[in-house]
Amino acid sequence: MTNGVGQGRGFVHMVFFWLKQGTPEDRIQYLIEDCKTRLGSIASVKDLKVGRPAGTARDVVDNSYDVSLVVLFENREGHDYYQMARQHIEFIERNEEIWERVQVYDMIPE
Repeated sequence: MTNGVGQGRGFVHMVFFWLKQGTPEDRIQYLIEDCKTRLGSIASVKDLKVGRPAGTARDVVDNSYDVSLVVLFENREGHDYYQMARQHIEFIERNEEIWERVQVYDMIPE
């Protein structure tokens, strides 16, 4: 990496899931718990938050997604490790059948 980008400055991985119409509530809860247990067990994860839209009523807020995941890493290398980790791959295999759309935003904090 050049200029130290992502080295020791942190790395934030934000994932938004839109689920297929009619996905049962217990299956949504399974997805949320799988985020916590399976993804949260990856060694490079420093912190992980998962939840549903807050329903904030403002024009600039997008509440159209069903579940959101925010994962914090120490650096880009931690994120890259996470992407290839067995638990991450298994998470995708176990849950992709209920996803209509997935949107990811990655950010390096200043």
